[in-house]
Amino acid sequence: MGIYINGYLGPFIVVRSLVNKVQKRQCKGNIETCPMGTVKPQPKYCPECGIASQNAFYTTEEAAVSFYDLVWNQELMDIDVLAEGCIYEEVSDGQKYIYTSLIPNKIKLGQRLNLQSVYEEIMKLTESDPPGDMLKLQEQHAKEIEVLKSAYGDNNVEISWGLVRWAN
Repeated sequence: MGIYINGYLGPFIVVRSLVNKVQKRQCKGNIETCPMGTVKPQPKYCPECGIASQNAFYTTEEAAVSFYDLVWNQELMDIDVLAEGCIYEEVSDGQKYIYTSLIPNKIKLGQRLNLQSVYEEIMKLTESDPPGDMLKLQEQHAKEIEVLKSAYGDNNVEISWGLVRWAN
């Protein structure tokens, strides 16, 4: 078992989503009949699943928009989401955002790289056309970009060109 480092050089899409704090239910009792969270004072333990009341709920962070939900709903099958190396967070104006880099999956744009190769790779960038590649990505994935803009908002979807690196 090991880590395999991948790379992609070419046009890609970056989407930005606000990160929200959400309360999750850990209690396994029937949500319709379980008194946890609905009655005051709280019982010490859930009468249905036995979990202690202080452990019945927990707070976690989630992206307001999930790229995976868009893919699972069959709306974005033509774009690959990259592994966690291409997902990063940023705090701006007191708000936390998560950025996800997306690369084209079904069209030949850019170049996939094996960044762990024992052999050197030489790439001539003189033949690349970043503005042209970005335009091709916009044209060939117009439908997917519209879905992304509808889900994330126009200001949270950006077309870029560069090196994207991830590990799996």
